[in-house]
Amino acid sequence: MFEINTPESVGMSASRLSEIDTAMQALIDQGKFAGIATLIARYGKVAHFGCYGKLDLALDTPIQADSLFRIQSLTKPITAVAALILHDEGYFDLDDPVSKWVPEFKNFKVMKDSTDINSERVDLENEITFRHLLTHTSGLAYSVWLHSPKQVVPIDEIYRDAKMINPIGILLLPLQEIIQKVVGLPLIAQPGTTWYYSVASDVLGYLIGLISGKPFDVFLRERIFEPLGMHDTSFYVPQGKIERFGPLYSAPDENGLSVIDDVATSDRIRPDIVPSGGGGLVSSISDYYRFMLMLANGGELEGVRILKPDTVTEMTTNQLGANMGGPHFGAQQQGYGLGVGVSVAGAPRFGWLGISGTMAWFYPRKEMLVMAMPQAYFNWEASDTLLRMAREAIAT
Repeated sequence: MFEINTPESVGMSASRLSEIDTAMQALIDQGKFAGIATLIARYGKVAHFGCYGKLDLALDTPIQADSLFRIQSLTKPITAVAALILHDEGYFDLDDPVSKWVPEFKNFKVMKDSTDINSERVDLENEITFRHLLTHTSGLAYSVWLHSPKQVVPIDEIYRDAKMINPIGILLLPLQEIIQKVVGLPLIAQPGTTWYYSVASDVLGYLIGLISGKPFDVFLRERIFEPLGMHDTSFYVPQGKIERFGPLYSAPDENGLSVIDDVATSDRIRPDIVPSGGGGLVSSISDYYRFMLMLANGGELEGVRILKPDTVTEMTTNQLGANMGGPHFGAQQQGYGLGVGVSVAGAPRFGWLGISGTMAWFYPRKEMLVMAMPQAYFNWEASDTLLRMAREAIAT
């Protein structure tokens, strides 16, 4: 685990941090969340750690320090690091075409009109590269539910009908078959022209296995999890750890919280689950803290180097051109680096979030890391509240 330090020792207000306990418990009491785990660190030292509410409402199991969470798209930064390890070792350049390893990637067609599901499909002007995959500018897409449950756009409908991924991010086909399906679908735009959240990280997972000669999950374990001491991070929860794992809950409605993914029937307790580089990992808050610390330290943790410092700098620098768009959180547009979101206005930060309400952001100027681990589908109220309160708690 980790040592909890006094807030004053890292330039934070103890009274302000204590208000986080009240705010998180209020969200539990209001029925908005079953449970939440939170962590704030500065200068590599944890100043706040909280566990609130229940991991499993039916079993009355509390959230604990070693609870396991579906981190969903917080998997993407880990997949990006895995790809960049191979880049650092000279296996590929960021601007190499993916068709060097998957020849079928030469054959993509592009929707001429992205608003029309029956649009004419035109030839590629430029091939998809590793940089495009890492920045979600490849023209690939996702299914409707990963953008908004109420938003339907043609490319999402096409991907939904392809039945590659279920609504909570479980891959329904082996990685090889996912690739075969993807190359038969259109791109929403020419590669390198538009930011669009996509299956790119799952494509990267396939490429990591292909290039390294090791299964994707094995590569992650040997090159990231074991070196960093992330002993609770995996694509499935083994039998001996199931008591530390809980359901995924809906956002609240008139009937309160409902279970979307129960433990007993979850694919995430199956050893044969297809490893999704886009959203498949289960982790603990302490494990993901170690991963984020490695990035915050320029690719190294406790004497173990995972990435070159220059690679981390490029990874956490905005790669998007002015007219590419980018992710929006509320009214504020963000940039995107190599596998992580980055700020383009306001306080510099990098990190990401997951559709289970999870998030992890690092603020380099303040040397502050903020993390939240609920299990609440499309509900980031706890995460947003924690980020605001963490910034307000900085004293010096």
